[in-house]
Amino acid sequence: MKFDETETTRRTILLVTIAASVALGVTLLVWMLLEQPFSGEHLIRNLFILIKVFVSIFTAAILLGVAVTYFRIYRRLPNPFTRTLLLINVSLLLYAIWANPIVWVVFGVEPTGIGLFTVLPDIFTALAAVMLLQQSGM
Repeated sequence: MKFDETETTRRTILLVTIAASVALGVTLLVWMLLEQPFSGEHLIRNLFILIKVFVSIFTAAILLGVAVTYFRIYRRLPNPFTRTLLLINVSLLLYAIWANPIVWVVFGVEPTGIGLFTVLPDIFTALAAVMLLQQSGM
């Protein structure tokens, strides 16, 4: 299989656009469901919840694309390196899923104590996911 950097960049941009669109749609839905999304004492807390929802869904969508690519590579080249890449990706994907406040609410956990330092790891994970996507030659 020949590596085509232009095609890889095009696919990366497409997947990032799709992931951002899905994440934005779900985030807007959550925003509409919040009782008082941007009022007084709940302003900062709800803003961080919405950011965390967006980033974790975006990251999970990107990592799903990377997982598909790594699985294809592993099927062609079943070796410890590609298996490790696939397992790292699955680990990051599970983190992105469980970091989502929507999942917390589904399991009955109130998303409290949320702030900048609970959102930053998700942003860094999202950046790592995009870099993995670009490097995977999707």
